[in-house]
Amino acid sequence: MKKLTILTFLLLSVFFQTFKVQSQNNEIYAGYGVAPLPQIAELFLFNMLIPAFTFGTYETRDFGLTGEFFAGYSYKPVKWISVGVMGGYMSSKREFTSTINSDNKLIVTMNHLVILARGDIHYTGDNIVDLYSGISLGLWNTNSTGKTDLNSPETKVSTSHGGFHFNLLGIKIGNQIGGFAEFGSGVNGTINLGIFGRF
Repeated sequence: MKKLTILTFLLLSVFFQTFKVQSQNNEIYAGYGVAPLPQIAELFLFNMLIPAFTFGTYETRDFGLTGEFFAGYSYKPVKWISVGVMGGYMSSKREFTSTINSDNKLIVTMNHLVILARGDIHYTGDNIVDLYSGISLGLWNTNSTGKTDLNSPETKVSTSHGGFHFNLLGIKIGNQIGGFAEFGSGVNGTINLGIFGRF
């Protein structure tokens, strides 16, 4: 009986130790991205090109400009590589006003949804301080609405594009719960900050 109890204890110890190691391979995360590429492109197009090409007859006012809110899941099949999926949302709202006739206005709202498959290479392979880089590829959908004034009917346009993001360098600090910062370029933010949990 004593041998059976010891054997059972050893087997349970191995099982829970194995589960503990495996549980660190799964990760969920959420964060906020500052200056995603779509919004940088919008600022360039709407705030610089359109006023230039209309010879200053229209001016742009931004209100309701957000970065990207995102969340995702990743899995480490091996110590140095993780794969996963993520989704994000960002929006912007602008008003174009004629400098000749202030009653001539156009209000444009743009909502972007992003779904990406993600792969990362982890340089340290350490769960406490993790340095990594990666690439994400997927779908970027934009829903735009335009109206000439607050009481006019809306014109709606929906477009889909290929989406990408290059994560040049990221750092995660923490074990089961922690925070991260990333620097890159694409449909996520140029700088991403967030939290993660491993299980």
